Amino acid sequence: MPALVAQARSVDFVATAFPGLRGARTLCGAEVVESYPFGPRLGCLLNVTGFGNGDRLDVGLTLDPVAIEKPELLLECLSN
Repeated sequence: MPALVAQARSVDFVATAFPGLRGARTLCGAEVVESYPFGPRLGCLLNVTGFGNGDRLDVGLTLDPVAIEKPELLLECLSN
């Protein structure tokens, strides 16, 4: 694990993708309609995680609040 953390500290961001769900799924009888993926930063400034859910891609961001002082601006830039 120390080698992984040391390597992660040498990059600005990590992108992670999971295949996710292929069609409607249920949990305790309730349909899964949204997901909120996130990944560990492991010393990186930003981790962007994608998770397929049916016909869409849910995206989660995990960021270092000290390095990224205006997260709302980052979200605005990513959504345009």
